[in-house]
Amino acid sequence: MYKNKNSRFRKGRLHGQATLQHQLRGFNYGFKVVETGYVTPEQIEAARKSIKFVLKKSRGNHSFFIKVSPLLAQSKKKSGIRMGGSKGGFHSFIYRARRGVFLFELKNIIGYQVLRKLNRLRKKLAIKTVCVKRLVF
Repeated sequence: MYKNKNSRFRKGRLHGQATLQHQLRGFNYGFKVVETGYVTPEQIEAARKSIKFVLKKSRGNHSFFIKVSPLLAQSKKKSGIRMGGSKGGFHSFIYRARRGVFLFELKNIIGYQVLRKLNRLRKKLAIKTVCVKRLVF
């Protein structure tokens, strides 16, 4: 599971276009966020497993990189407790995804069939993503 690596700068609003992590850096393909929302570590792990499964089946020297890590602490009250009182305890870390952020980057992907199979990971996430190819001039 993914844990918090940097606990600073937790607060903020969830709207607008991303200004960081919005470009592909040395990789051919990337999965870009289309709408804003939250991504849990379980969703990141499920997407990672599906990427690894597809890349293992297609032979070649493939590599992928996860660009995000959950930083925002999420609290939750226990079930059966009445409203009021105080804030609930720590539940898990989540990632706040804005429009334009690349969640995953992939390298050395050849073939249309592999890209079609990689689109399975879009179902693993709670937000809409799209596969983007890097343009080389």
